[in-house]
Amino acid sequence: MKPVLTSAAMRSADQFTIDEIGVPAFALMESAGRAAAASILDHLRASARPHHAVGVLCGKGNNGGDGLVVARELAEAGCRVRVFMAAGREGLTEEAARNLGIVERLASASLLLAGDVETMADSDVLIDALLGTGQKSAPREPMASLIERVNGWPAFRVALDIPTGLDADTGRSWGSTFRADLTVAIAALKIGHLVHDGPAYSGKTTTVSIGIPGAALARQAASDGCGFLSDDQFVRDRYPTRRRRAHKYDSGPALVIGGSAAYPGAPILAATAAARIGSGYVLAALPAGAPASGPTEIPTIEHGDNEALSAWITRAKAILIGPGLGRSDHARALTRQVAESAACPLVVDADGLRALADEGLLETSNQPRILTPHGGEFSYMTGLDVIPGNPVAVARTWSNKWNAVLILKGAPTIIAEPSGRAVLCGTGGPALATAGTGDVLAGLCTGLLAMGLPPFEAAVAATHLGGAASDAYADHHGRLSMMASDIVRQLPRLLARRFLL
Repeated sequence: MKPVLTSAAMRSADQFTIDEIGVPAFALMESAGRAAAASILDHLRASARPHHAVGVLCGKGNNGGDGLVVARELAEAGCRVRVFMAAGREGLTEEAARNLGIVERLASASLLLAGDVETMADSDVLIDALLGTGQKSAPREPMASLIERVNGWPAFRVALDIPTGLDADTGRSWGSTFRADLTVAIAALKIGHLVHDGPAYSGKTTTVSIGIPGAALARQAASDGCGFLSDDQFVRDRYPTRRRRAHKYDSGPALVIGGSAAYPGAPILAATAAARIGSGYVLAALPAGAPASGPTEIPTIEHGDNEALSAWITRAKAILIGPGLGRSDHARALTRQVAESAACPLVVDADGLRALADEGLLETSNQPRILTPHGGEFSYMTGLDVIPGNPVAVARTWSNKWNAVLILKGAPTIIAEPSGRAVLCGTGGPALATAGTGDVLAGLCTGLLAMGLPPFEAAVAATHLGGAASDAYADHHGRLSMMASDIVRQLPRLLARRFLL
């Protein structure tokens, strides 16, 4: 999985490479600029976009230095390049100043230093190398007005590392923010590319390697506020295999407890997802009188039948409680019963999460747990009106506090475990914003737990697979028509063709 870093973690990886590996800072800048220029050219050629005239906006820091290297590489490739030093020539970092000197010595008809940014208004491509990941406040004048002006130009806009005006750690826009069509992340993705306002301002994001060792980046990805981006290989490497002489109880029973008069179908949807992901025996515990609306392969009991329910709680290899359960006294009593008596891994979703909070059971557990709140449920559980700062750091903090794997659903969904590992889901999009997708995710987690995956691995795999299935549906049918059950229907082909399972 690819590391996703904060600005501080990225600086630490840079410094390690300079101090311990012995790669000079100037060499890293040269590598960054060359790799970024090559990536930009590859993208423009593949998309058949014009790129004869290129404007490069450079600041005085190392991001500006990267931009100066990009400028001369693009000029060498045949582009007509104009460079505008937005903060003038004073106060440049040592490496940026050296690269400005090189540009001045190479100046020609194809590589010019522009005295007025308006001379770049006819650019086919505009490159933002103004502030980079070190920015910690809104761009000041005259840079703020500069950003607003160039955002209105028809050029294809590219950001080097992070769009100016976007916080690399929180993904928050400070107002005047460069709106990129493409962002070339240097060495590693940053948290700000993926969360809050980040995707809207970053556009398509690609990453280039500049010579920082992968081990150094991975080590930093384990530090506070950082994580990894989920990928298909993580799922392939960990997906449980089924032995030749397996029987249904090798990967079950998985028990799903939920439903109420208002939401009788939610537990059946979750149970179907658990079965489709590979659990050999899935049982649904439903309210009395609930209609038998699910697959005939999923047997049911009444969760008001305490004797039968207790027996299955004892037998289950994984239990999900919460989908459609409601907020009655009975719902809270059921949640307490499961939380206090189950010995197997437990997934708590939807109304089960509220019941845990109401019963004071969030910080006590007898079993490994996966908690799956969306933003509103997380607010109820924590008392936080909004998620402050870096959402990866927030997820890690509360996962540790509750001693549970936390799936904080959102865009993107973040998975954290008490030890501090965190993963941002690399799949899924707006198609998931429809009723029932949380039930499906909880069911996928439960099925994978029953098949033997540890909670963190089950949570990451389930989230990645659910997102991938929604992407597959959106690719063929559009993202507005998807229903949660379409994710379940996509799974068999997705597992066989894309994941080779």
